[in-house]
Amino acid sequence: MLNIVKAFSGVLAVKGVTLTVAKGEVMALLGENGAGKSTIMKVLSGMYGVGSYEGEIKIDGNLVRSHSPQEAARAGVAMIYQELNPFLDMTVAENVFMHDFPVKNGMVDVKKMNGETRKLIEAIGVDIHPTMRLRSLPAGQQQIVAILRELHIDAKVFIFDEPTSSLTKTETVKLFEIIRRLKSQGKSIIYISHRLDEVFQIADTVSVMRDGYLSGEMELDHGNSEAQMKQIISWMVGRDVKDMYPVNHAEKGEVSLSVQNLTIYDPLSGDKKIIDNISFTIRKGEIVGLAGLVGAGRTEILSTIFGCYKGVSHGTILLDGKALEIHSPREAIRENIALLTEDRRANGIIAQMSVEENITVPIWRRIARHGVMNRKQELDIARKSIQDLLIKCHSGKMRIDNLSGGNQQKAVLAKWLNTEPRLLLLDEPTRGVDIGAKVEIYQIMNRLVEQGMTILWASSELPELMEISDRILVLGNGHICGDYKNGEISQEAVLALASGAGGE
Repeated sequence: MLNIVKAFSGVLAVKGVTLTVAKGEVMALLGENGAGKSTIMKVLSGMYGVGSYEGEIKIDGNLVRSHSPQEAARAGVAMIYQELNPFLDMTVAENVFMHDFPVKNGMVDVKKMNGETRKLIEAIGVDIHPTMRLRSLPAGQQQIVAILRELHIDAKVFIFDEPTSSLTKTETVKLFEIIRRLKSQGKSIIYISHRLDEVFQIADTVSVMRDGYLSGEMELDHGNSEAQMKQIISWMVGRDVKDMYPVNHAEKGEVSLSVQNLTIYDPLSGDKKIIDNISFTIRKGEIVGLAGLVGAGRTEILSTIFGCYKGVSHGTILLDGKALEIHSPREAIRENIALLTEDRRANGIIAQMSVEENITVPIWRRIARHGVMNRKQELDIARKSIQDLLIKCHSGKMRIDNLSGGNQQKAVLAKWLNTEPRLLLLDEPTRGVDIGAKVEIYQIMNRLVEQGMTILWASSELPELMEISDRILVLGNGHICGDYKNGEISQEAVLALASGAGGE
């Protein structure tokens, strides 16, 4: 991609960027949300067609002038989106051949379609059958079907956009095996991710964008990953992030949250226990992290405390010594408990409403008089939240779904902070946000506990969970199999405990 320039209504989003990827190379494309990564990839994938941008695209030395994603695909560009949108009630083979079913005697040649799909499956070494319905496959295998579809059209350049955001650890390992196999076949891979640990596992080179420019490029030296990671972060945020994981200096007070003999049942299987008779306490000023594998019950614990769990649970929850009977989020909010949910798009934001409205929605009843909203008070609260949490938006009246992921997350956090919680529950608060926004969220967490708040949180990113938390509770097989202070246990030992391997 040579000197690509792309503007929207006269505002430059990509400013003369040149990117090159060799055959058999994995190039990680990094940058904060809003840096221009998605825009330049939409140019490459044909979503922004020729004529809407300046510059040239060449594949194998040949000029590519795509007017649509379909034309880009014919030129050899494959885009594997974070949101897959597959045809769930069709078979694997039907999804692979969706746009060009083989025909024999006026009918779809099912035998040929299944046979060709089987060859593609064997080429990347996965255990999927062509006749399986997509609905029966987990997210990781659905993503593999999307890759098979692009192999079928003989793609030369694969773009992976945050491919592991919804995958388990095992599915991620399998995806990396497939990417390495594509690489060995001479395919060019562009890998977009916020997870730098993954980048150092899978990428050969890194290109970093900031504010629409290319701010840095390097070949990865896995023997020098710590220094290179610092340089990459500096290129991304435009400054050194010396304290990526700020230390919590808050004084620890009396016990704030006490959970006693909590048991949580699977909503789909009445007698199956997800959590089996666990107890723990958290003091004021403490940040306590929940560690565990997918399905360990982290989200279920948080949602049970907040009163929004759909299944059956029993146990005793005390906040500041008071036993709580919470059956709904409304009751939790009245007890000054707040929950930032795992899926902000589904449960965190109201997409069609403004930033201001999203920030103030839980307190509308509080700032209304005789059923009439005090608009001035609402605006004052929203503006203060935007300023305090450094939410980047042109105006508080912008629709919230026009903000970057990190700024949406900070707006959701602002919404809950306006309820003045004593206990803050955070479920994957940094998922899908860039490095700069992550650091800001960590700093906000520390600031809150310094003010006497209590935080219980869950994260799938072990490094941040272990660095930010004062203590971590390791969940495995329905139980707490470890309670460790910061620095007392390694990541490897946490994974061993969570998986049942045990030992430190």
